[in-house]
Amino acid sequence: MRLAIWFNHEDRGLRPQPIADLSMLKQFGFTDAYILAKGIRNDIRSNPEWHNHLSVVVSGIKEKGIKAHGMYICSLCRSYLLDHPGKGDVEISGHTSDVHINHTDLDYIDYMLDYIVTTVEEYSFDGVQFDYMRYNKISNGWGREEEAIYSSCGVNVSRLKADILSRYNTQRGKYIVSPERFYSGEPDLIALSEARSNIIHSWLHSITNPLRNKFPGIELSAALMPAGLCRDKYHLSEMVYGQKYEDFSSCLDTLIPMAYLWFYGKTPEWVSVIGREALKRGFNALIGLDCGDASLIGGEIRSLEDFVVSGLSFFRYGRIVLAVREDGDTIIHNTYPGLVESIRLYSNSKEQAMDCQIAYGESLRIRGHWDQIQTFGRYLDGGSDTGIKELCTVGNWQIPGYEGDIS
Repeated sequence: MRLAIWFNHEDRGLRPQPIADLSMLKQFGFTDAYILAKGIRNDIRSNPEWHNHLSVVVSGIKEKGIKAHGMYICSLCRSYLLDHPGKGDVEISGHTSDVHINHTDLDYIDYMLDYIVTTVEEYSFDGVQFDYMRYNKISNGWGREEEAIYSSCGVNVSRLKADILSRYNTQRGKYIVSPERFYSGEPDLIALSEARSNIIHSWLHSITNPLRNKFPGIELSAALMPAGLCRDKYHLSEMVYGQKYEDFSSCLDTLIPMAYLWFYGKTPEWVSVIGREALKRGFNALIGLDCGDASLIGGEIRSLEDFVVSGLSFFRYGRIVLAVREDGDTIIHNTYPGLVESIRLYSNSKEQAMDCQIAYGESLRIRGHWDQIQTFGRYLDGGSDTGIKELCTVGNWQIPGYEGDIS
């Protein structure tokens, strides 16, 4: 099983910190790291601080024998639009965005391709991951070129725009449309879904084809909205986001549905549904799990125990405490930009609590093996101290396919 973890250099809580020894990632069992190489706001190539930080992270990852993939946020780019005012996404209201890009902008495709090529060469990435490769809302994507594409696919543009505007909830940013209209085959909605999926797929192909030619053997992947694997949400994935899993699978090696429980307010069984649907449809998929809610991560992992998935990807370094078993002991490693201040250990009928001080990048060895571990501490989130709270803690013995104590 592949085991991956995301890194985000834009985290202000992590960036000032020296990158710790990353050997615990290898010991835990991580095989891949998805490292943010292009964010939303800045071009890392012209930012010495972020450039140096990324260099240290990538070299540290590769030294441990873990594959390093550059992760690129695609459809949001404030730095490009600052240099190209007026070329952003045109919303249905007529407003031109200064952060959402226009997917028909050929200059932006050239910009992205150059960005990816230069950073892959600079950091010797083993792979490229496309993130946020989509429309944000149904209100995005109404520029002149896109409307022409919609029309060519059979959309009655003026009629559909009027319908969307009459049903659009501006506070929630949603088009209040019954899914039954989509599933009953309403022509405008079906045609719009096809058109938006084609635009995103075409954009992606414009990048992946040159990358395949220039870097044979490089792994291409994408982090995707999970709606495309939920039978009652296909209309969201295709019509709203322009994401059709079959399209992405045709030009990428690995798909990563972001099955984030805390974000969607779902139960752990929902993660199982996502994983099973990916398998059923033949996708090479790693299931993306979020570390935002410490109380949910265990249930997310357990929901995947009864069937085989290609792997898991945790979001993210800086929001997870790792635990491994070694020589009869348990090692607890902190990646949070703060302190682990107390631990609770559970094993059968035995329970133990202890105070501690585990700083960022440091580890603590505890005698014995424990079935469940809770950690509590504080860290910097967006530059602010969170106060004491439960931290997301994962033991590698909880991962499906775990092979036992490390000696």
